[in-house]
Amino acid sequence: MERVKGGFGRALLAGGPWALGLAALLLAGARGCGPAPAAPQGVLDAREFRLVDEAGRVRARLRLTAHGPVLALYDAAGKTRAGLGVAADGARLTLYDAAGKERVGLGVTADGAGLALCDAAGKAQAGLTVAADSPGLVLFGGAGKGHVGLEVKADGPRLRLYDAAGKMRVTLNTTAGEPGLFLYDAAGRGRAGLGVTAYGPALSLFDAAGKTQARLCATADGPGLALLDAAGKERVMLDAAGHGPRLDLADAAGNTRAALAVRDDQPGLALYGAVGKPQAVLGLTAHGPGLALLDAAGKPVATLP
Repeated sequence: MERVKGGFGRALLAGGPWALGLAALLLAGARGCGPAPAAPQGVLDAREFRLVDEAGRVRARLRLTAHGPVLALYDAAGKTRAGLGVAADGARLTLYDAAGKERVGLGVTADGAGLALCDAAGKAQAGLTVAADSPGLVLFGGAGKGHVGLEVKADGPRLRLYDAAGKMRVTLNTTAGEPGLFLYDAAGRGRAGLGVTAYGPALSLFDAAGKTQARLCATADGPGLALLDAAGKERVMLDAAGHGPRLDLADAAGNTRAALAVRDDQPGLALYGAVGKPQAVLGLTAHGPGLALLDAAGKPVATLP
């Protein structure tokens, strides 16, 4: 080694100024090509890590993609079984079956957190979400359409049932403490509603335009039935109040024109004029039948007997 050093030194001396310049350049290069600054103790920098088993098969891979960091775990057959990634829109954990199909997905985005459970084809069959204002559960059909939806809003919980086309057909909810059940047609229009209000239970039937056509209710005064026309006017009203049952027939303006009632076990029929005053009254009392005809002001003009 000393001979090498001595020979190298003599060559430099023999070379004169040129050799000295070369020596300076070599020394400068040696200083520039020295070891990089040491990383902090316990820190290892890399763009990708791979873990292999005894057979040399990759079983885990941690790398940085254009979208963010990704961790993938593989089985002995090389199929991806779990994946964890972080992208600009959130984080996601995915679990796969032996065929490589996604079966479980858990993610967090700016909109909230969500959990998806998939079938053997990789299609979502159940989903659980927590948004900013409410949690929700969705069950899907074979075609990937939502069939059952359950959510909790600020005003109360709600259950939704959908058909094969994804149209909502049934809703069950509690709003402001009042439960309600609604049925929808194939076009998604509400056709029937059953609810309980502060006045009592009520059933409403609607036409294709969403207008009420029939209403059945039970209040503190007794049960009642109302039939409405296309304009929403009550035309037939039937109730059973404390004094007895009564049937009212109304005109297009909603004014009662005929009434049939049993009051205190006494039947009676009344016909009304356009201004709402009775003009003919037929009744049966304990004394027998009677008929009264009245003018437009309601004054009797004829009576029998």
